[in-house]
Amino acid sequence: MCIENGLTIKQLAEKCGINPSTIYSIKETSSPQIGTIEALCDGLRVDLGRFFSPEDTSYNHLSNDEMIVIEEMRQMKPDRRDEFIEYVKFLRAKKDKK
Repeated sequence: MCIENGLTIKQLAEKCGINPSTIYSIKETSSPQIGTIEALCDGLRVDLGRFFSPEDTSYNHLSNDEMIVIEEMRQMKPDRRDEFIEYVKFLRAKKDKK
């Protein structure tokens, strides 16, 4: 998680509002409590599915523009993210009509 997000364990802990020792403990035991998992997901702005996904979640194959969109979406509040997604759907539908 840290490497994928370009964070140190301390930075990840601060971002998620948990103690760095908790993250070290997770690395050793791999059995965190649900509250800790939720805090990590919130801090990383990922859902549980992506958190537990075994597939490669690196973004090396994306263009710079695609990366900007993803990073902006991660920083949006949920209601703004929903509005953005609806706008993208609108644009796609408009394009499909042409």
